Parts: sequence; structure tokens; C-alpha cells
Amino acid sequence: MNPGLLDKRLSFSFGSIWAKRIVKSKRSENEQNEEEYEFIIRKNNEIDSYLTFTSDGVKYLVLTVDNYEKEKGYMVLKCEKAKIHTFYDTCTIKRYVESESVSGETISNFLPVYTNVACELVRLETATTNETEQQTDMNHRYELYVENETDIKIGDKLEVAHKGDLYNVEVRDYFKSHTHQVVTIELEGEA
Repeated sequence: MNPGLLDKRLSFSFGSIWAKRIVKSKRSENEQNEEEYEFIIRKNNEIDSYLTFTSDGVKYLVLTVDNYEKEKGYMVLKCEKAKIHTFYDTCTIKRYVESESVSGETISNFLPVYTNVACELVRLETATTNETEQQTDMNHRYELYVENETDIKIGDKLEVAHKGDLYNVEVRDYFKSHTHQVVTIELEGEA
């Protein structure tokens, strides 16, 4: 492929690359007309599914990454327009990092890797009823919703600012969906 045909700039969190955009229309009898987007780029190992990028002021979500069969050294990104969320909470993500002190000894600390990340803190309640004692036990668990481009790991410590309060939590699990990440967290002091 002639590199001059790569006329669209894609801005990822790690940098920019050039691509050729192909717009396809997909429609079945019972569906509204929807557009599907393919971007042809030079091979790049940093590109993966669920990454988001901006091109011409529009945010896209990468659904799949495949080799471009017509020419070696290129890839096809199948994309859709990204859904943009309005998250009103923010968090700082700290990770266990080893560093070397001035004296040469290894020091391990939780250091911020992301700050001021938009998120949404959600409290989920489950109830169990004991019919013999006529008692209902309420259990609470917490989840955090975050955009997919934030790299969260199990064991990360987060400071979540929610409605004027600050919560210290630890990541127990996470799941990336097409639109956002669902992060299972545990409040500090609740085990």
C-alpha cells in the first residue's frame, strides 16, 4: 500500500499513527442503517482490542485487530464510534512499584500511576432472608466504572473521590466490556 494513502491521523494514549479509513454500511431488514469503520494501518504491536482513539474529532473503539490480507505489514482495525460516558467521580490509582534509593537499596512503595481518572463508584446491595428467624441480612459490595483506556491491575490501591467523600479501596477483580471497565473493589477496613 502506498503510505501516501494513509491520510487519517489516529491519536491513541501512547501516540499517533496514520491510517486509511473505510466506512461500511451494515443493514439487515429489521435494522436501521449503521456504519462500521475499518482503519488500515502499518503493523503495530501496541494496538489491541478495546483501545480507544480519536480521529477528526471523533472517538472510536477498536473491536478487533486483524492482519490486512491484501498486503503484508499492515493491519485492519474494525471499529465503532465510542460511547462517551459521563462519570462524575474521580480516582487516583496507585501501584506497588520497586525503585532504587540513592544508597542503592531497593525500596517498594505504592506510587500513583494515574491521577484524576474519571470514574463512577457504585454500591450494590444483596439481601438474604432467614425465614426461621424472620431476619434479613444486607450485604454491600462496591464496583467502580472506568473507561477502557485506563490500565487497572488486581491489587492496585485507589483513592476515590465520591460526592465530597474520599474512599480508599483495593482492586479485587476487573472486566473490560465494549464500553467500559467494571472493577470489583473492597473498601479498606472491610474484609
